[in-house]
Amino acid sequence: MARELVNKTESIQGGNRVVDLNYELALENFGGKAAKVRILDRKPIAEGSQVKLTLVSSAPEQTSAGADEKVNGKNGILRWDVEAPARTNGPAISTVAYHLRMEYDKQMSITGLAMNQ
Repeated sequence: MARELVNKTESIQGGNRVVDLNYELALENFGGKAAKVRILDRKPIAEGSQVKLTLVSSAPEQTSAGADEKVNGKNGILRWDVEAPARTNGPAISTVAYHLRMEYDKQMSITGLAMNQ
C-alpha cells in the first residue's frame, strides 16, 4: 500500500488561509483471491481552536468505527474496510481517495507538518 499527495491548493478566504489536500491510497493484491483489508490512516490533529481540520470527502466512504471508539475521526484516525480484488496491481490498483481541508489565520505559519508524504 502507498499514500500519495495528489493535489495541494492554497487560497485566502476572508482572513483565513485555506489549504486543500487530496490524498490517494493505492492498494495492490497480487494473490489469486480477493482480500478484505482494513486501511487506517492518520490525519493531522490541531491543539486548540486556531486550526480547523475537516475531512471534506472520501471515496469510498469512511467506515464507521462502531464499538471501536479508539479508531475514528475524532482521534485523527481514518478507517476504511475495503476489498482488494484478486490480481490488482500496476495500472489496475484499487484506490481510496480523500480530501482534507485545513483552515487557519492567514498571518499564522504552520511548521512541522509533512504534507507531501
